Amino acid sequence: MLVEFGGSIQLNKEWARSVFCRMGFTRKRANSKSKVLPDHFSNLKRQFLRKVEAVTNIEDIPNNLIINWDQTALKLVPSGSWTMERRGTKRVELSGINDKRQITAVLSGTLTGDFLPLQLIFKGTIAQSLPFISFPDSWHITYTENHWSINSTMIAYISHIIIPYVEKKRAELKLGPTHPALVLFLVFKGQCHENVYKLLEENNIYFFLIPANCTNKQQPLNLSVN
Repeated sequence: MLVEFGGSIQLNKEWARSVFCRMGFTRKRANSKSKVLPDHFSNLKRQFLRKVEAVTNIEDIPNNLIINWDQTALKLVPSGSWTMERRGTKRVELSGINDKRQITAVLSGTLTGDFLPLQLIFKGTIAQSLPFISFPDSWHITYTENHWSINSTMIAYISHIIIPYVEKKRAELKLGPTHPALVLFLVFKGQCHENVYKLLEENNIYFFLIPANCTNKQQPLNLSVN
């Protein structure tokens, strides 16, 4: 290891790889703690899918009007998601991998694969908290004290993003102005509120709540994007 019998130590990637290999470690992508599914998950999944299928068939809801939305953290400061762990390890935990202290994005997509404009939520208490960036006009840019998605931002999201999209798509498909649509979203305080339900119902948009603790199995955007 010493150069010229007494020189400085020179360590390279091959040396490090050899050491880790002998220790039984390998490079792994970190993930969050294992999610615990409900004991009756299979029944929950079956019932949920049956309800969605029944409503879409009875109300003749086209795939373009079946929408799923989800909140996700976006990191302004990049951080790594790789670490070293023993070979064969199934769950690789890394502190801070789910850090949501940056900004929040609300994403939504349809069953046909179309993505709707974003809502970005920055941390701040006044409009000057927002960055001096020219975002697309169709995006909704807002702020909250801790940059989390809350009831007021969800009302704004539905009003600025979901409803205009549904109205536009109804016109494009030559459907009536009150033709039903359907949205799927998670159970959490900011959006599971009477004023959210009322706003959706007033615009003839059905909604289903994805069963609690089933995010990593039944939330489409969580599986594909988040």
